[in-house]
Order: sequence, then C-alpha cells, then structure tokens
Amino acid sequence: HQQELARLPAGREEGARQAQELRAPEVPLAQVDRRHPGGEPRQDAARRRGEVGRQASVGDEMDTGRAHLVIGPGPLVRDRRRDASRWIAGGTDPGDVDAQLQALLTFLDAQRARQAPRFPSVKSEKVLSFMGTTSQAGTHAAVSVNRVRRLEVAGSQELRVHLAGALPRPPLPGECISVHITHVEEYQGYQVKTRALAGAATAELFEADAGGLVIRGSQIYTVHHSPYTMKFFERIPFDEVLRTVGSIPCALVAVGETANLSPRFIFHHEVKAGRLALFHGDGLALKTYMNLRANRQETRLVLDLDGWSGFALKGTDEEFQPHQHPEAYERICAGFAAGNWGKPSRVFRFVADSWQPVAPAP
Repeated sequence: HQQELARLPAGREEGARQAQELRAPEVPLAQVDRRHPGGEPRQDAARRRGEVGRQASVGDEMDTGRAHLVIGPGPLVRDRRRDASRWIAGGTDPGDVDAQLQALLTFLDAQRARQAPRFPSVKSEKVLSFMGTTSQAGTHAAVSVNRVRRLEVAGSQELRVHLAGALPRPPLPGECISVHITHVEEYQGYQVKTRALAGAATAELFEADAGGLVIRGSQIYTVHHSPYTMKFFERIPFDEVLRTVGSIPCALVAVGETANLSPRFIFHHEVKAGRLALFHGDGLALKTYMNLRANRQETRLVLDLDGWSGFALKGTDEEFQPHQHPEAYERICAGFAAGNWGKPSRVFRFVADSWQPVAPAP
C-alpha cells in the first residue's frame, strides 16, 4: 500500500499522506467520545431524480481476498499468516484501534476544508462521500478506485470503460459491475452498468487487456441532476457521457447484486463508545433507498477529490427519527437549507464496523 501511495502523481501527496495515516499506530487518540461536525448536503430532490433508472439484477460482498480491514472498535493484532499490510481482530491493547480511528477522524476533518472550494454555493460544512450498496441481504459492495484510461462507444448498445488496475473482485452469477464517473463540482455524473452475470460468461461483462481491464457497459444512469431526471427508463446519448465525464481521471467501481454507487454529503459525524457514525439525508426514494430496504449493509467511500485516495468504510445504515439524534438532524437540515434543497424526507446514520485505505492503481 505504501508503494501504491508513493506512485500517486505529483500534487496529490497530501491526500496520500492522510490515507497513509491509517497505518500509524503511534498517532494518539484525542477525545474518543467527542462529536465531529462534518459533511454537507447531497444533491437536492431534483438532483436526486437523476438517479432514477432500471438496474441490472446482481449480488456482492466485501472481497475476503482484500480483507486487510481495520476492525473496530475492538483491539487489533497483525496476522503473521497474512502479508504485512493486513490486519485482523485480536490482541488486548486497544491503543492500535484508537490510533487508527484518530487517523480516520483527522482525514474527515481535513476533507471538510479541502472540499469546500469545490462547492462554494453551499455554505455549510460537509464531506462528499459515495455509498456503495447492493440488494442482497447481509452483503457489502466490493469497491475500488480505478484510473480511467478512456471511454469507447461500441455500437449503439454498449459503452466500454477502459480502466487501469483490477476489479475489487470478480462478479458472481447474478451480480453486475457498476462504474461511477462523476464531475463533482457540476453535480453531474453517470453510472455505467453491465448486465447481470449469467453463469460463467464473465467476458460479457468485462475482459482484461494489456493496460488493465475493459468494462462492457450496457446501461447508463445519471447520478446527479440532468435533463433526463423525470424518465424512469433512461436512454442517455453516449456523446453526452463523453462530453460530461470523458476527462475525469478516476472512476469508482462496485461489484454486487444490483450494485449501486451514489454520492452523499456527510453533514455530521461523531464517535460514541469507539464507533464512528456518519449522518446524511435523502430526498427521493430511488435506487440507493431501494437497495437499503433489502439490505442495510453499505460500503462507504470517503476520498480526497484531488488524488482520489482515502478510505472505504464497511458498516450498516439505519434510518432515524429527528429526536433520536437531534444535533445530527439539525446539521443535515442546515446543509439542505444551504443548498436550497428544502428538507430531507429521510435521514440516515451509518455506523462503521471496519475500514481500509484505498487508492487508485498506478
């Protein structure tokens, strides 16, 4: 992981340094039970309408082959049977967990300031994050960050996304691959999704090449406001996708049943009893909400938007009522008001069970 961070392009050292702090057990924990305001409103109801669309049917869970996750809130010990970068639960000293959690909190705090210039019209503290969900109960989306080599139109029904690196894991039968490419400052982006895998025919979804892999997208969905927001079955011109996100350097990838990656602003975060909680609001009941109704497990990506490195957090979402978390609800409503988005129709609390650093492959 340190070698990967070292290879990040110049000008992105700060994001890499913050991600690398996860591995620094000497960082002291400061006030574990303190509350951390953070995050900002996501796109308003109109912007969220852009998420409407039929999805391929699919299934997923966090790749056990990449299971070097920091497990919280219990203590940690290095598993000598694994490589030196992987961690498992165990041991007796909670100091390691405290240091890892402090590094994650430091990263979140830094992102509030670093991301603010990208969203100048929304005068509220916030951190943009990305929710990875699936519809298969008890599973987590397997996620990765990949550099985009190019987009290729292949006939009238397929958009191919050429990526560097590898998938977080291969899809299983019934699962799909979703590639999220977004122009965050313009609140405009797309998910390019494959069909659901039938049997062992993985070549219908993706194939490896000399530079990495090629995803064969058969459906495209908006993830922000666009002229197609009122159409449930979207038909988005390939030219529009190329024009809007063709120059974006990195994509987010999710594998799972009805895998979905959607942006959410974190308006507030806090730590209680050693557990990190992130709070966000929603407008319309669209693809993410449909997945959460079937499966409350989520993989949340929190990234430095300059270098696209950061953390993947694995945990559970729960809808809450305003009186249960009044401070969080107040901050969510303030964020929505700052964006002129009305009030959220639903509010959610995501509790992280484990996390790991992520960065694009070179």
